[in-house]
Amino acid sequence: MATLALTAKGVPFLYFGEEIGMRNFVAHKLEDMRDIQGLKAYEIALQRGATSAEALKIANTKGRDASRSPMQWKASPHGGFTSGTPWIGMGPNYQQLNVESECNQPNSLLHYYKKLLHLRNTQDVFQLGDYDVLERRGNLILYVRTLKETNTRALVALNYDNQSIQIDPSELLDGQATNILSSRRDIVSGTDLITLLPNEAAIWMRAPLLFD
Repeated sequence: MATLALTAKGVPFLYFGEEIGMRNFVAHKLEDMRDIQGLKAYEIALQRGATSAEALKIANTKGRDASRSPMQWKASPHGGFTSGTPWIGMGPNYQQLNVESECNQPNSLLHYYKKLLHLRNTQDVFQLGDYDVLERRGNLILYVRTLKETNTRALVALNYDNQSIQIDPSELLDGQATNILSSRRDIVSGTDLITLLPNEAAIWMRAPLLFD
């Protein structure tokens, strides 16, 4: 999803914590819940005959607290968000999923976001390029963006399947393609028929181009 948001057309929007993979906050007891929408859903569920446990489960799906837990900066109490007491509890795994920890992991999601943002900011094709190819093959999404002004062309392949899928980047780009980024490995080897790993996103570029 990160690759799609930052290489497709449109204005990307990142909600805090998305870049480190923060998990949804879950209230394990009613006292942990803050959102009036969730609290109301709990009351309605009880009125309809649900048990307190069933009502709490329903409330967690109806409320908005899931995305309102404090930003997870480090593994310290309250995730380094405050030295006081935050208004709502921490999300799960905050001691592992935090900015400080991921800064020290070269293969972390945070570093991958940084690579994507750098790519978008330095390659105009990902902001201004037109779609030459935009297709879906089962659980595989492919698109090619071309920017004539800079003679550049980029292929983005998003494998949402749990199985490997073969594609030919050079064929899709009408020339030799260079892999510049992958979400699952350092580099995708090969220039013709290659195998995308399960749930892998990968990007290839070709430049310069000649247009008629």
